[in-house]
Amino acid sequence: MVQFHPVELTKGFKAAKALADAYTWEEKLGELVKGETSKAVVEVRHFDDVSFGELIHNLKSDIALEIEHQSLPSDRTLDPKVKATWVATARKVCGYRVLMRWIGCEEDESEHDFWVNFCSADIHRIGWTSENRPNGAFYIPPQFLFDRRTDWPSFFVEKLSPLRTVVRQFETFKRQVTKCKLQVGERVELLDNQVSTRVRPATVVKTVGRRVCLTVKSTDCDGKHDPHAEDIGEERQYESDFWCDQSSYFIFHVGWAHLNDYTLYARDAYTKHAAEVAGALSKGVEPDWSGSDVRPETVMEWTESSDPKAFDVGMKLELLDPLDTTFNQLKVATVINILKRGYIVVGADGDDQEREAIPFHCTSNFLFPVGYAKKYGIKLVPPSNSDAKKFDWNSYLKQTQASAAPEFLFPHVPLAAEMAEKFPIGASLEASDLNESQLICPAHIVAIKGRLLEIGYDGWDSTYNQLFDYRSHDIFPLGWSEAHGYKLELPHGYQEPSKKKRKH
Repeated sequence: MVQFHPVELTKGFKAAKALADAYTWEEKLGELVKGETSKAVVEVRHFDDVSFGELIHNLKSDIALEIEHQSLPSDRTLDPKVKATWVATARKVCGYRVLMRWIGCEEDESEHDFWVNFCSADIHRIGWTSENRPNGAFYIPPQFLFDRRTDWPSFFVEKLSPLRTVVRQFETFKRQVTKCKLQVGERVELLDNQVSTRVRPATVVKTVGRRVCLTVKSTDCDGKHDPHAEDIGEERQYESDFWCDQSSYFIFHVGWAHLNDYTLYARDAYTKHAAEVAGALSKGVEPDWSGSDVRPETVMEWTESSDPKAFDVGMKLELLDPLDTTFNQLKVATVINILKRGYIVVGADGDDQEREAIPFHCTSNFLFPVGYAKKYGIKLVPPSNSDAKKFDWNSYLKQTQASAAPEFLFPHVPLAAEMAEKFPIGASLEASDLNESQLICPAHIVAIKGRLLEIGYDGWDSTYNQLFDYRSHDIFPLGWSEAHGYKLELPHGYQEPSKKKRKH
């Protein structure tokens, strides 16, 4: 029987086992113990900006790790401060989960194998126990192994001699897993996901790895005087949580709205401060920042190499609308304004184009060249009052006397063979629900459409599938939620194995 080693996280994070009804992948991993996993789970190294990608990829059977454990001999009483460790080798890798076998087990003793999350604080390189003996770390075999031998020290040395281990900096790398460039208490300007033509000040109230939880506080925005309150539901807009990635297109630095003449909805005190910041930035002068202000270099590190002048007002393109509730179709769209520092405003063609326009950085993964949807079999939503079946880009460009944005302005599309190798159809991963941003769910690859991945949520039918760029930070390796102490939702309709009805 394959065991699951409990995950111990960095101080301050709540272990997934303590989260009510969190999914652990236990049943899925149990099925993969005897099978090939390379096509069943998306490898960690194929996700953008995640920890340990290449390190996990290179875990082989001769890689040994020291692992803290609680399986102590029943007749031994140890000081509570003692940290018992033993050595295990890697057998199989599934995302962040690694199947391990204790040194001292025979080849046919797979019943003692166990899965451990590679990001767990209980995992160490060989040598950590010796270095931390003054702090109470000792090599002690698990209970089932303890009485098998009397020569453990010499056996230990003999078994370790041909093995390798991870780099010395491994302990430092583990501490960086939970790092976020935005800090709790800092303030940003946040695109209003109900009224996209404006931004509001928001405060970081929580961080989990790259993910940040933002709240629009009533101290910064006066809901009682919100001209849009009746339309969008005031109670949903204030003092409620919104989760996104630290580099989300929703997030801007303090002063961004004033700098770009974009509508800012805030109380007078913040409006005045933001105007002063924007004025200084436009003059090339260092602003008088507040201690909680998020500055341009924090959220705009990827803008310097881009050329915003390449996009022109009136250019046509296709848009994956991040404010749409479907996330599985593209829309005919137009560049309607050029902002500063690489930002452009894009609106889906139709009667609500101006009212529902969205600011994007010109390198955004939500933007696509004309013809992308047809090429990769994605539904294209034409302008309002147009027949989707009869829509033709060439005719429409002539009719509107517009030009298509050149393809070189858009993100590169990898070769189909490369995408298929990295993201096998059916392979498991974890994915945020773009409609309910606080939810991360077990999911799988349904299809590859150029640089877009069609993601299906386990237990849900295909009408709920969503499209993600392959570099999206809203998709994660298997085990990411567990490693960060974040709840992974149960698959729809899921029943724990012990609760399923037995067949007679």
